[in-house]
Amino acid sequence: MLDGIIDGIKEFFFEMFKGSTESFLNMITELFQKSVDTVQTNVSETPTEFSQTIVDNLRVISDTAILPVAGLILTYVFCYELYQLVVEKNRGGDFETGQLMFLIIKTSAMIYLLTNAFDITLAVFDLGKWITDQVPSSALKIPDSIKDNLLNSMEEGDVGAAISMWFV
Repeated sequence: MLDGIIDGIKEFFFEMFKGSTESFLNMITELFQKSVDTVQTNVSETPTEFSQTIVDNLRVISDTAILPVAGLILTYVFCYELYQLVVEKNRGGDFETGQLMFLIIKTSAMIYLLTNAFDITLAVFDLGKWITDQVPSSALKIPDSIKDNLLNSMEEGDVGAAISMWFV
């Protein structure tokens, strides 16, 4: 009779811990899923969707401040490489036009990249949005098998396992 009462008390506490653990796991899973959905929504937002005025201000700064400074640096590098090309080839006496053409093509490519740097940056953000939109929402969910395995391991009646979940 005393064993039946003790088993009843054990069963009561075990069911209480099991139910609270299950509700706790459900709450954590739901909170995690909401956080993942929020992050996915915020990550897949392009700068133009976030704030068009900030993008316009950054474009003005890029066109009026960053681009002229980059142009000056590029001009210095072009002139320095041209000077090195002339000095290296015996003061222009042994001058190769192929190297000059390569220098002009390289400088033209850099000018093209500099003038389109802001658009390239926005394109990277658009690519990131496209990539995050391609991820299925089912891939970002916690598998139910994790919760089921934990609850099944507690089914064996190990109250210590149920209690240890709360204090780990």
